Amino acid sequence: GALRHRGCAAGLGWFFGGPVRIWSHLNSLEKEPTDRITHQIAKILQTDGEQRERLTRGIYMPTREGEALKRLEAAFKATKLADETEKKIRKAVKEKKLPKARLPQLVEEAVKQGVITPMEAANLKKAEELRRDTIAVDDFSQEEYVGRANDTVVHARTA
Repeated sequence: GALRHRGCAAGLGWFFGGPVRIWSHLNSLEKEPTDRITHQIAKILQTDGEQRERLTRGIYMPTREGEALKRLEAAFKATKLADETEKKIRKAVKEKKLPKARLPQLVEEAVKQGVITPMEAANLKKAEELRRDTIAVDDFSQEEYVGRANDTVVHARTA
């Protein structure tokens, strides 16, 4: 019985080491996607539309305020809405209707000049607030961090 088992394993080893190995190297699924394809996929995911909806269909979307994924999606939608407004401001800078400056500094002047509406300015501000909220991380001083690490070790030892 044991000899027959080894013979079978040796035969399978040849099969997997030979034809299957060669086929797997020829298989296009093994290769990593190119940078160009990766960029195309990233662009699709960053474009609000049918393809993004299809890719994200079935993903759990929280309904309670403050949940991370809900905050992230709200920031995405607000940022996409603000993109057109930002383009208007950049165009006005190119046309010398507005001075060269950072976008937040130009919003008020853009409203005064009639480049954007007060509603568009409010949307820009909201988008920036949501964006900052989604990238915010907890900040600890060295003392707080070390103290928390020591508390964790103490709790682990007493548990």
